Amino acid sequence: MNRVGPDMVVVLRLKLLTRFAALFSACLGSFVLAGWAFDVPMMKTVLPGLASMKPNTAICVASTGLSLWLFTAQEDGKLKRKLTLGSSMTLAFVVFGIALATLFEYLYGWNFHFDELLFKDLVPDGHSLPGRMAPNTAISFAALGYALILLPVESKEGYRPAQFLSLIPALFSLSAIVGYLYSVVSFYRVASYTGMAMHTAVAIFLLSHGIFFQYPNRGVAAVISSQSLGGVVVRRLLPAAFLIPMAIGWVCVEGQKAGFYGAEFGLALMVTLNVVVFSTTIYMSGTHIHQIAVARAESEDSRMELNYTLQALIDAFPCPVVSLDRHARIENWNRAAERVFGWSSLQVRGQLNPLVCDDRREEYDTILEILRRGDPVLGLGTALLSREDEKIPVNLWGAPIVIGTRGIFGFVLIMEDLRERQKLEAKLKQYQTPNTPAMV
Repeated sequence: MNRVGPDMVVVLRLKLLTRFAALFSACLGSFVLAGWAFDVPMMKTVLPGLASMKPNTAICVASTGLSLWLFTAQEDGKLKRKLTLGSSMTLAFVVFGIALATLFEYLYGWNFHFDELLFKDLVPDGHSLPGRMAPNTAISFAALGYALILLPVESKEGYRPAQFLSLIPALFSLSAIVGYLYSVVSFYRVASYTGMAMHTAVAIFLLSHGIFFQYPNRGVAAVISSQSLGGVVVRRLLPAAFLIPMAIGWVCVEGQKAGFYGAEFGLALMVTLNVVVFSTTIYMSGTHIHQIAVARAESEDSRMELNYTLQALIDAFPCPVVSLDRHARIENWNRAAERVFGWSSLQVRGQLNPLVCDDRREEYDTILEILRRGDPVLGLGTALLSREDEKIPVNLWGAPIVIGTRGIFGFVLIMEDLRERQKLEAKLKQYQTPNTPAMV
């Protein structure tokens, strides 16, 4: 079975995205905390008139970013694993705890009095208690914190729970970003509570992607980083599906607000632009995929031609040649092997090696062990069993079949039949032996 591996260039870029999201969030949270410490409104809201990032939210943003960065650092081996992993998990539990406590405050009307523990919110928005993060922000950080805790976990089926959890804050943050772009308050504010700040939404959106792509070649993310045509399609169309409708819709809404046209014209313009841009994007993606498919078809034809040529060379080889899979089952059996040992290739294919003598089973296992270590076997004198139960003396050569980074895929054995040589050597000794004189 041919397994399509990841595109390592894409994997590297996705890992860089994770590191950028972690560092950006750690710096942003620290920046906002400095704004609260020195009472600089612009550092709390970024833009005038927007919601401020609350102190607890800033702590969660910075802690989540730092936790993710520490986790990636210990995965890369740049820092000590135990100490770094422990620090990362501690920060993740802090984020999860703050978010969960805030949710309990909203659900049960409690007040743990930690919303203004560090800084007083002197200019509250009037929608909720001063200093308290928004409900959708609390849900997002609860999911992010729990996802960080589950980052190392992978199920037997290959799924990673952290990737699925990261989709929850991605949806909430995307909704908030769209709400700010289109001035739809209900998209970033839940009921009468305070809303998710714009820069909070951006940080959560980046952190969600950072956690999702922490292992870009594992779980659900493996499809995106794959070298397969499916991976190419997803990488080319998924960003377009996010960005194009948002950009076109924002341009049309702004034009309508400016009075350039009415609602009907704006809707028609948005639909038309979406159709044109998406059609162009899909066509260009199809052209690119077609070129990849043609190149792969040509490569497959060349590979098949090479395989047939190699098979012909093996069949023409005068010595028996046998190839085994990684489980030591017969895969190829050339004509010389049929002639020397008596079995046809159809009789032995997929079976364990029938040539092994019972009294040499331990020797054969040792040969396989040497090959599994990646070492060759050179000219080993042994005996193999024919179909007629005849022990045939042979010299055996063996080598592992290594396929790139996948490791040892199987083994190849070449055997030299020594019967004719032994007969010739016996005759030669007979002729070289002097005649013994008769006794009188």
